[in-house]
Amino acid sequence: MLSKIYFFIKFFLYFLYKLPRDIRGAFIYRRIKSKVKECDTKNYAVQDIFTKWVKEQPNKPCIIFNDEIYTYSDLELESNKIANLFSEKFQLKKGDCVALFMENKPQFVSIWYGLGKLGVITALINTNLRHKSLIHCIQVAKPKIIIYDTELERAISEVQDELKIDLIKHGEIKTELNQNVPRLENLIKDFSDLFSPKEKITGSDILMYIYTSGTTGLPKPAIIKHGRYVAGGFSFFDSARLTKDDIFYVTLPIYHSNAGILGLGAGLISGATVILRKKFSASNFWKDAIKYNCTAFSYVGEICRYLLNQPPSDLDKKHKIKLCFGNGTRDYISKDFLDRFGVKCLEIYGATEGNVVLVNTVGKHGACGYIPIINRYFQLLPYYLIKVDDALNPIRDEKGFCIQCLPGEKGLIVGILGKSIKSEFSGYANSSEATNKKLIENLFYKGQRAFNTGDVLVQDWQGYVYFVDRLGDTFRWKGENVSTLEIEDAVSRRLNSIEVACYGVSIPGQEGKCGMVSIITQSDIDLKKLDEHLKNDLPAYARPLFIRLTSSVEHTGSLKAVKKQLILDGYNVTAYNDKTFYYNTKEQAFKELTKELYDQIQLGLFKF
Repeated sequence: MLSKIYFFIKFFLYFLYKLPRDIRGAFIYRRIKSKVKECDTKNYAVQDIFTKWVKEQPNKPCIIFNDEIYTYSDLELESNKIANLFSEKFQLKKGDCVALFMENKPQFVSIWYGLGKLGVITALINTNLRHKSLIHCIQVAKPKIIIYDTELERAISEVQDELKIDLIKHGEIKTELNQNVPRLENLIKDFSDLFSPKEKITGSDILMYIYTSGTTGLPKPAIIKHGRYVAGGFSFFDSARLTKDDIFYVTLPIYHSNAGILGLGAGLISGATVILRKKFSASNFWKDAIKYNCTAFSYVGEICRYLLNQPPSDLDKKHKIKLCFGNGTRDYISKDFLDRFGVKCLEIYGATEGNVVLVNTVGKHGACGYIPIINRYFQLLPYYLIKVDDALNPIRDEKGFCIQCLPGEKGLIVGILGKSIKSEFSGYANSSEATNKKLIENLFYKGQRAFNTGDVLVQDWQGYVYFVDRLGDTFRWKGENVSTLEIEDAVSRRLNSIEVACYGVSIPGQEGKCGMVSIITQSDIDLKKLDEHLKNDLPAYARPLFIRLTSSVEHTGSLKAVKKQLILDGYNVTAYNDKTFYYNTKEQAFKELTKELYDQIQLGLFKF
């Protein structure tokens, strides 16, 4: 009884303490909710918003790339040519799909935007993928055509015989491969830059597929509807207090939602200017920011660390950037970043396909947002942390409903499903099974459904929420979500189906977790040969950096390897006697990990 009284007194005091913050947050949330409701009611498609900006500011720079300026009018006219080409020549229609395998460039945008005017879905393919992973991601989307960058010619040529899908290339010819494949630049010349839609495209129609690793193996195409793209751009823009006069600097790949929706998308939807770079460059970052008068940029945690690792320069505070936005920044990094560069990190939590979005608008270092603690009793936000067991299943009470976590308890964050654009879960393309696995039934009452993010967070007494870990078979490395099942399959297949367990491990001074595999074997492995195979089978960020050879591991009743102890051991060779190898980046080979080398890694003396 006394403990309950103490809990409610403490709860009430913290509620009063953070009430001013929560009231300010409520006004922001109300504005966003109003905008989302407008998007819902009017059923906006991307072109409904973008053409408004074309009429208001046709000559304003929309995208600047390699010093070339693409105005709002330029992008509109080029997208019209794209729409006419694929409608008239290739007879594509609403619901068809085109795979886009392309590096950052303005044409990336005009292609998906032009196809979107037809209701054609664009599958945005990760340009790091090769061989099996590339084949899977293209095939699962069921595209009629693949449009690819000539810089990726070799990657396509290695899989085109198996894919048997029509190809179109874009860019300068750099190899003699696929000389018979038509160039997009030549194809659109004969088509009008005026477009009259044959059917109405609305916010309920699918705009694109953005791939997410999730927890069930190879990447899955998450469905992004027009309305979600529009509402996402508006919502972020409002919460970050940006205006159309801001200039966004986007260096991350725009086939991901971070740069593609938060960075590029927010800029396009809000009428701002986007400085697009092919790839991130730490040495050129502040030079570009100053040159183009940038005011904001998108990040993953690694970017902030890379910039902090650069030698101090007189450019550090000569720029006009006021904030950066993204995910994966640790508390000490966001603080150091603010102190050195004068830039506030706006940490965001969210999943590409999910309905949970948190934004740390108040600048609390380390937090990815906040949920007022009163939300426990009065739903202000449709997000909750629930208790789960070791098998990652929700713990339920005697009535069969889920149990909320107390402040300080780690829990699975879920989002209650609703009918609005922001609260729905559209699922994954061509996979009802994968879609259903992300749903939690009977959350707090019968019939209530929620989206399972698969992420463990913790909320403190002030309501601030902190990312703890990603559940299931996935981890994050080099800004990418990596599937452990994909790695296990690649390694096992090359070792004649030897049992393999993959998991993520932390390295001091590095963001996220890198891959480590434990190979259950009684004999030695030819690691040189395995490494050669993995370079063909997996993108660089997904290749394991540590390999442990072990004779046995514990198994569940369903004969799956129990990874809990393996994860606790990590690559700490002082904790076990198994041979362990690390990937030496200088020698480009696996080398045995000794206790001395382990100590050096812990001191941050190795680069990975």
